[in-house]
Amino acid sequence: MSDNIQARVQTIVSKQLAVTPDQVTGSSSLVNDLGADEGDITELVMTLETEFKLSISDDDIETFNTVQSVINYVTEKNQS
Repeated sequence: MSDNIQARVQTIVSKQLAVTPDQVTGSSSLVNDLGADEGDITELVMTLETEFKLSISDDDIETFNTVQSVINYVTEKNQS
């Protein structure tokens, strides 16, 4: 299940930030490596909420620094 989540999150990040899939690695910084701004992060969060049926708080969004941090968050929320 977590591999599926990882692939889905990476695909969403790639599409939302208009970067190639090979640029989206676990260690990729959303801002520094992938060029996300506040608007991009907001759109990314809305897509994640829809795709994974989540409600993501502003405090949780603050922890989204790397692609892996997003994958970990979604994985954890899908297990609870």
